[in-house]
Amino acid sequence: MKKMFLLAICCLILALVISPQNALAAEQQSAPTSTGLDYTKEIEIITNHLQTNYPDYRWRQQSVFSTMRISGNIPINVQGSSFPKSNVITAIQNTGIASSYGGCGPIAMMGILDYFARYLGYSEITDNPADNAHQIQLAEDVLEQVRTYEVGLITDKSTLTFPWDYVAAFNELIKNYDLEGHITAHYLDSTVHGGTKEQFMDIIESSVKTGLPVTMYLGTGSGKGAFAEHYVNVYSYETWVGVSDNQERMERTFLEARINGSSFDNSLYYADSEILSSGMRGIIWYTVNYDNAKTAVASDFAQEFVNKTTGQGQYFFYEKFASIACTSGYAFDTKRLRCSYIENQYLVLSANRSGAGQAYLEFNLPNEIKKISLGMSLWSSNEGLVAGDTIKILIPIYRPDGSISTWLNHIEIDIDGMSKLKSFQTDFEALFPKGTKDIRICVTKQQPSGDRNKGRVVLDNITFFFDN
Repeated sequence: MKKMFLLAICCLILALVISPQNALAAEQQSAPTSTGLDYTKEIEIITNHLQTNYPDYRWRQQSVFSTMRISGNIPINVQGSSFPKSNVITAIQNTGIASSYGGCGPIAMMGILDYFARYLGYSEITDNPADNAHQIQLAEDVLEQVRTYEVGLITDKSTLTFPWDYVAAFNELIKNYDLEGHITAHYLDSTVHGGTKEQFMDIIESSVKTGLPVTMYLGTGSGKGAFAEHYVNVYSYETWVGVSDNQERMERTFLEARINGSSFDNSLYYADSEILSSGMRGIIWYTVNYDNAKTAVASDFAQEFVNKTTGQGQYFFYEKFASIACTSGYAFDTKRLRCSYIENQYLVLSANRSGAGQAYLEFNLPNEIKKISLGMSLWSSNEGLVAGDTIKILIPIYRPDGSISTWLNHIEIDIDGMSKLKSFQTDFEALFPKGTKDIRICVTKQQPSGDRNKGRVVLDNITFFFDN
């Protein structure tokens, strides 16, 4: 039993994880697959990959989801133009660590921490993530904290990072940044925990749908591609379906990731999700907690979002102002255009009517908001919202005095993926950058027409997440 344990440890030491440079150059045995494909080889154009390897099928994209839908962004490519390799090298020299390149585990961690700071407003990590000096400091923080091991020949050493050391270092850094309890890293490993491809995919899909990337790692013998023996940051997945002439059906899912290297800056890179069936692999994912969550339900708008004269709902063609006090104890100001509380039940935006074309509900909040979740649906399947029409969540650019200069598109809601029943909303989430205190939900109809209120979008259960 003791020998088996020692053998497992040795296998892990040989497995996890070498540099991207060595991963591409090292003599290694490709992981055997039933198709003969090396799933670690990077894919740049999925359609070309499918047509080349599965030519007997006609392919179409079935679904796609990215952190872009929730945060409006994806992680940067560390050692690329947004976070130059020279900054990593400077940090290596400043810290005096043994590794000549830092290790792909620590480099992937730099990308995750940058994502939290750059796009989600965690200035405790770094308050200027685009600045070279701040990037060097972030890299030094990571390199000094992560335990790594130099393995291989003296003339060709590689830097190994165990996933448990990665997670321990990440969580310790989060503690050092005074964010303990707010952000936490976790891991699931095929060798230690027996994790399966299905478990890995469930976590990846769940995490990406909350706007958070996942770090994936592969061990020795996983292949010869850029994903082999490497840590990468996965931020998107998409599923394709192929049908052959005899109606056989095939489904493939692809993971889009930052490989993190100077040569991986100018394209998108995918891996077939079968990569998660290789021998030694695992994922690290991140969860976020917030100090406060306050909900506004549709009925909270009942008194203010009606025509005071008639007491009935009405879609005004000019901007209206109202202060809302929610039953949850939260209060905020609003501006609205063609937005009303109707039928004593529904909070609705209506953009499709002659003379209209836009409807919005703007929240002017007392707190900097990290995240919102809300239910959203079309009133019916006959609202006249077609290709080119949009539902977007906007955030402002502020003037020095705090007033709003203009509105920026933050994320766009997938209209096709929404419920078409007014009483059954689809759940959506959005993450926001630092300083966001104003949010606008906006429906735009490119060619409004008719004398009836259409293009109706129903909102409910709007929850605002923020920290003290």
